[in-house]
Amino acid sequence: MRGVARAVVLLCAISAFGQACTKSETPVVTLPTSSWRPGDPGRLAAAQGIVEGSAREGCVWLVGLDGKRFPIVWPAGFYARFHPLRIYDGTGNVVAKQGQRIRVGGGQEDPHWGPRCMFGQQAVFVVQSAVTVVGP
Repeated sequence: MRGVARAVVLLCAISAFGQACTKSETPVVTLPTSSWRPGDPGRLAAAQGIVEGSAREGCVWLVGLDGKRFPIVWPAGFYARFHPLRIYDGTGNVVAKQGQRIRVGGGQEDPHWGPRCMFGQQAVFVVQSAVTVVGP
């Protein structure tokens, strides 16, 4: 990775001739998603928490009021980028960022998406609503 960073800096220096270079967009991280899309019927339970994640694990979770992290399955098409963490909806709009408190609707399910991003939990919260930011 360090070699890549040096190459980007070198290319930037060569091509810019004194002009500012912009850092390229970070890679897309595929999140666990369901087939739910806006307009589909959904469950009515609510979840609220602070958005956190790890680029190394490729996971995004919510931290609840009790301080515990809980796994999330996002709607179809959602993805993330890190450094800083941003969550995008299926149309490419940022819906949440690292450290923001969000509220979502949906319901809990047994995880049939596999063990990725489960953190030892027995169920996941499947988002079946818009993402609402309720805090910074």
